Amino acid sequence: MVTNMDHTICLKKFLKKTGYKFKKPKLDTCKTCDTFVLQIKQCKDIQQKILLQQHETHKKLADIGYIQKKEDKINALASNNIRVLVFHLEQVLDTPALCTNVSFYKRLLSTFNLTIRDCSENEGTECYMWHEAIGGRGSNEIASCLYQKILNLLNNVTHIITYSDTCGGQNRNINMAAMLSLVTANSSTLHIIDQKFLLPGHTHLECDVDHTKIERAKKFSDIPIMIPRDWYQFVRTVKGKKPFKVIVMKQEQFFSFSNLVSISLTKKTVDTDGNKVNWFHIRWIRYEKVYGKLQFNPLPINPPKKQDLLSLLPLIHEDCHSFNQNLKTSKDAAELPLINSDFSSDEG
Repeated sequence: MVTNMDHTICLKKFLKKTGYKFKKPKLDTCKTCDTFVLQIKQCKDIQQKILLQQHETHKKLADIGYIQKKEDKINALASNNIRVLVFHLEQVLDTPALCTNVSFYKRLLSTFNLTIRDCSENEGTECYMWHEAIGGRGSNEIASCLYQKILNLLNNVTHIITYSDTCGGQNRNINMAAMLSLVTANSSTLHIIDQKFLLPGHTHLECDVDHTKIERAKKFSDIPIMIPRDWYQFVRTVKGKKPFKVIVMKQEQFFSFSNLVSISLTKKTVDTDGNKVNWFHIRWIRYEKVYGKLQFNPLPINPPKKQDLLSLLPLIHEDCHSFNQNLKTSKDAAELPLINSDFSSDEG
């Protein structure tokens, strides 16, 4: 009898002998990249050159995010004081999980799984799980899970770096910012939290691999899932190099950080230099010991645009030259400075 293990061994030998490799599946592709490809095919020569340059700039920005994450992980592995946390909410797990066609037309209970992987430790992934009768899947719930994770880190950790996608309703928002600022200010050992976001459409995270393992295991499993507790137990049984550690969230562990914002903080729309703050463009936010104060990266422009602006300097007032000269482009995006925001406490 030929087993799945036999097939796997044969496939590995074949790939090693021929040198063939599996390509990354073209799923969940970047909307911006797909739009560029379509426009480039349809436009004329001059337009095509411009679009090609813009597409290359977009891809370079995406690569910068991945390179930065790789460098942060290397630095964390070499230090006992740095932690790199990658987190992502899995797609909704339906309860009960039935194959009966009638269930497709019924409103099922949603079970949630926020996976957090500590890339600086070899302890496997933690799955913070709950269902919709305990909490929703908005920014307060995501921030509460991350808050629990940070509180449980060792006391020697002084610097935390997080990576996630740019979902405004869950990760890149004022409620998450309030939580990260609060935990940094109140910690006796933590000095800095850097919250970093990958470019939209290019947000492949280590947690995505964990989600795939769970979903594939369920596809080939006969274990019945009737209530959320069954999901918790099932995730614990999914095989991998390290078993998943399931943390079942209780209702009292979910906090309303939006209330914290409304009571103790002033949400402003300009930074300390008077420039408008666009949360959708922020790629990196830094939180230090002063509660309510944060720093963020300005958005880089593309290099050809800066060249055009510099060529127009003779036509504008000298007092304005430094502004255009100091604009950062995608070529030096990795070195973009952090600037102060005007999101502050009422006391400040």
